[in-house]
Amino acid sequence: MADPLILARGFHFAMTVLASGTICFMTLVAEPAARAPGSQTLAGYAALRRQLTLLAALALILTVLSGAVWLALVAAGILGVPLANIWLDGGIWTVASETQFGRIACARLIMAGVLGLLLAWPPTRWLQLLAGAGLVALIAPSGHAGATPGVTGAIQLISDGFHLLAAGAWLGGLPALVLLLGWSRHGAGPDRVTVAVNATNRFSILGIVCVLTLAASGTVNSWVLLSGPRDLIATTYGRVLLLKIGLFAAMLGIAAVNRFCVTPRLTEPGAARALQLNSLAEATLGLGVLYLAAVLGTMAPAGHLHSNSAE
Repeated sequence: MADPLILARGFHFAMTVLASGTICFMTLVAEPAARAPGSQTLAGYAALRRQLTLLAALALILTVLSGAVWLALVAAGILGVPLANIWLDGGIWTVASETQFGRIACARLIMAGVLGLLLAWPPTRWLQLLAGAGLVALIAPSGHAGATPGVTGAIQLISDGFHLLAAGAWLGGLPALVLLLGWSRHGAGPDRVTVAVNATNRFSILGIVCVLTLAASGTVNSWVLLSGPRDLIATTYGRVLLLKIGLFAAMLGIAAVNRFCVTPRLTEPGAARALQLNSLAEATLGLGVLYLAAVLGTMAPAGHLHSNSAE
């Protein structure tokens, strides 16, 4: 499954989720945690803010580049020409302007560029949050949901949108959490430990909301895309989906350990490092989930195969 289209999709998903998740983490987790009641933001937080902003900016640059590659690969497939010719004869512009996928891809690339410019202006953080949410949610019409007509397609499109938003906030926020924990461990003073505890608790609450959203939207998507539970074993699409569910379950296991075993001991020596390592493991599994999502996006859903056979 090392198809260039799958790799481009998977990498683009990962960078989009990282960018939107980092911005979400800064807005909803890190900055509120670093701001003591009735006072200004902790002075030492400026260094962490720069790191998080750089991470988000790098992710946005890679989002734009990988998005352009994804669009070019789709255009080459539609027109049936070599990838190099897409740029030379202008075929990519035809696909970009005359197909739903192309128009959405261009809108998302422009949105990513604008979001990159906004990053340099912290007072626009809430606007950045909305733009980041739009950037990740607009992936939904580029998948199966965008090609499904009628009420079923609308339900799946909404479900996919929430699925992507939850993935962005949880999976995309994990690298930012790792950076914050490292910042808290290598700085002096108890204030940084307090920020780490507050941030971890806030991220834990956000994670619970995201997990519930992922489970609910994933159930809806499975209901639409599968003809029944048997498809999870009997079809290639179902087996890939089952593997994705397995990785998600493993992430939940690590998250549960973090929430109930590690986070309560965060003020103790070594706990922050343990949480860092566990969060890195979660993020690695999350990359696997995103790769499998990219694979599934290039496959005909099992339910659609059964429908076509019945016709």
